[in-house]
Amino acid sequence: KLDHYDRLIIHPIESMVIKWTHQIRDVLKKDSSEPLLQGMNPGPETELDFWKARKANLLCVYEQLQTPGIRKMAKILEITESSYFPTFKASLQDVVGGGYDYTFC
Repeated sequence: KLDHYDRLIIHPIESMVIKWTHQIRDVLKKDSSEPLLQGMNPGPETELDFWKARKANLLCVYEQLQTPGIRKMAKILEITESSYFPTFKASLQDVVGGGYDYTFC
């Protein structure tokens, strides 16, 4: 069971995980067909631009999640058996393509 000190550390980390999860979901749910659905007549270049931007966004998120500070926060969530750890881990797996079992060291 977590003591008061542990909760003071974990609560801000869990709050960030919630925010990151929403941001990651926003990036992942964007669809290349959005311009078409909005009545525009996009060409192939629009599609290519979409996928280039998506790759850049996901790479940026991935690189941020690889920093030592973020990895340490993830490890804290894992060790303390935070209910937010599975969500954080699933979000990272979504960023790297889903099939990768990500382990924090």
